[in-house]
Amino acid sequence: MHFIELNLGGVCCSEVEVFYQQQNYGGGVQCNERVLAAYHQQEVVGAAKLEQCEGFSVLRGVYVDQAFQGQGIGRKLITLLLASPATVYCLPKRHLQKYYQSFGFECVDALPDQLRERINQYLGAGIDVVAMRKP
Repeated sequence: MHFIELNLGGVCCSEVEVFYQQQNYGGGVQCNERVLAAYHQQEVVGAAKLEQCEGFSVLRGVYVDQAFQGQGIGRKLITLLLASPATVYCLPKRHLQKYYQSFGFECVDALPDQLRERINQYLGAGIDVVAMRKP
């Protein structure tokens, strides 16, 4: 297993886009995101992104292929992305709250406007998410 930070616009990013589609994640990869991928042999088996916003970052798109779950891949991806000192938010599904708390994330009510809009969209679509921040 190896982990690679991807260069946007490169072949690897298209591989992550395909992986995200296979996981039914519609967020894609944007130019303001750091993207990490976990590879087994030459296949993407996990990915995560850190969206760079003004004054904070947002952890997004943390997915591990079901056949590779439980091996610490998601934990490694998140740990590598959280190495920067910036404040990081995430909007995980509620059943993953304790998992994100293990990285130091705390539930919060106050959010930047951009994230408030996003969480309201998720909740309006019936997706049970929780707002969290790692100071």
